[in-house]
Amino acid sequence: MSEPRSAREWQTLYAAAMLESNSTRGRLRVERAVEAIHARLTQLPETSSSHSEQAELHSALNYLSRLRTQRNLQ
Repeated sequence: MSEPRSAREWQTLYAAAMLESNSTRGRLRVERAVEAIHARLTQLPETSSSHSEQAELHSALNYLSRLRTQRNLQ
């Protein structure tokens, strides 16, 4: 996947993954959201001003991991 077009596109992909009820589409949505989150993490500078967003991104990754386990999306 290419880099997100905006700094917050990962949030849209994350929300779609969390709300998807179809397991086949859910797996794809989770993968896209994880890729977008990782892309955003690489875009962020290592400054104190980005720590809040970094924490938000890591939290989202944690929830996506739980979602994979709960919905058996591996």
